[in-house]
Amino acid sequence: MKKDWYPHQEAKRAAFLENFVANIDKACGLLNVSTSTYADSITAARAWLAAHEARLTAQKEFDTALLTFQRQAASTDKSVRGAAKQIKNIVNVPTEVLTLLELVATGEPTTARVEAQAPRLVASVELGTVVLKYRKMGHQAVQVYSCRTGEDAFSLLGTYTQARLEDARPNLVPGQPEQRQYYAIYVDRDQPTGSQSATVSVAVGSQPMVLAGR
Repeated sequence: MKKDWYPHQEAKRAAFLENFVANIDKACGLLNVSTSTYADSITAARAWLAAHEARLTAQKEFDTALLTFQRQAASTDKSVRGAAKQIKNIVNVPTEVLTLLELVATGEPTTARVEAQAPRLVASVELGTVVLKYRKMGHQAVQVYSCRTGEDAFSLLGTYTQARLEDARPNLVPGQPEQRQYYAIYVDRDQPTGSQSATVSVAVGSQPMVLAGR
């Protein structure tokens, strides 16, 4: 199969498109054709670059929020542990109170709620790339499984810690649209936990179709 020359790695694609936009006018002059001939591709390239910049900005904001969250977690843990210790040390504290606040030693109620959770995937296609989003709900990561046209079974696409991920794989048959299906399961301490999400599906290489898991 002939190797696709178009860059799929994000940084390389950004550099390629920046060069394309910067030099297309000169190239059209050398070719003696109007720049308007490639107006759609120029507009698309600029749109991708704008979206890319917005994503980088959002990532920086996320990283800042994550650092704030991590710092707050230590303070919150100390404070709430202290409150729980005070309550447990009350003479003849009612069992009902300990159960209500889930201060029982086993932690079974909290564990049961967490284990019952399943990711809710939302899939879309942005400029030919599948974008998957989900809420982490306090979990460390998700494992995402995928199956597409020409494949007989789901296989592991990867384990992801970010709440937004991209599947930029080229279609199995270049130039032909394909259907891709995905499902996910939460991961904590390197082990799957909770329930499998609903399966979501998108069409790649044709008119985008968006389906959200229910």
